[in-house]
Amino acid sequence: MGFTVSEGEMLSVIVEGILYGFSLFMFGTTLWVIIYRRSSQKVHKVIFAVACLLFILSTIRIGVDSNHVYTGFLRSPDPELYFSDTTKETFKNAIYELQTLLGDGILIYRCFIVWGDWRVIILPCILWCAVAATGTHTVWSISLPLTTSANIFVENAHWVLSFYILTLTTNAIATGLFAYKLWQVNSVVAQYRTSSLIPVIKLLVECGLLYTICLIVMIITYTRGSNSLFFIINITGQIIPITFYMIIIRAGLSRMTTSSNSTANHASLPSTAGSRRNRRQEVMVSIENFTASDADSQIALQKVDLGKDDRLKSPATCTI
Repeated sequence: MGFTVSEGEMLSVIVEGILYGFSLFMFGTTLWVIIYRRSSQKVHKVIFAVACLLFILSTIRIGVDSNHVYTGFLRSPDPELYFSDTTKETFKNAIYELQTLLGDGILIYRCFIVWGDWRVIILPCILWCAVAATGTHTVWSISLPLTTSANIFVENAHWVLSFYILTLTTNAIATGLFAYKLWQVNSVVAQYRTSSLIPVIKLLVECGLLYTICLIVMIITYTRGSNSLFFIINITGQIIPITFYMIIIRAGLSRMTTSSNSTANHASLPSTAGSRRNRRQEVMVSIENFTASDADSQIALQKVDLGKDDRLKSPATCTI
């Protein structure tokens, strides 16, 4: 038996409160990583600003949802009818759209920094603009009273589903591009250093998968006309900042376990297979300090100068 709208709202605000408490702790840890665990003197302003904005939006959202539930159950004569009126949730829907755009936008920004090539993010940027357009229209259309006897699941189906599907596609592509580049760099430098980016890559994929699952569940519940949709939307508003914080914190912890003091080392490489004498040749390899950072909490990588190795064409600093 599915939720009624009022049951879903009550359950969602309880779970959302728990997630917000966890988000509050992680936000504090994120600020600590950004400010005190950075390796340079400057704080990464973009990451810092996004972290603060996501926290502000999640705080506003839990306040709006709490007030919505309070008014529905204690001030309204018919809670079921009150919660079924989606025109009362315009502000909350606008906050969710902003959270989505911020989360996807910072992921695309990370891809650009890591790849160092704007052409890589052309498709994600186009999809991001489509998410903004469909999201804005969805918020506007849901804020209007229904013009027919149909409910929200029928009247606004095309725009809502377009928003969810475009968000899912944007997130999947950007996460894939970012994870692939980190894996590519890690595979090149792995033989010259002991630490690895694999734990961060796994976390990135897991965070992306968590958000992806939420979006898929939203799409399924919406197409089936289930009231569980309202529950999923409410908790996803807290999951977005949590996944963002998790990646930054993991990057900072990785940096703490890796030595970043060495800026020049030497390694020996065998000669090329094309050598007729098949003799080994000592090659001096310059290893620079290469950092994958999120808000200056940096994972110590080592950028290996391998001449014509195209796998390591990346800028000196990669933002995670």
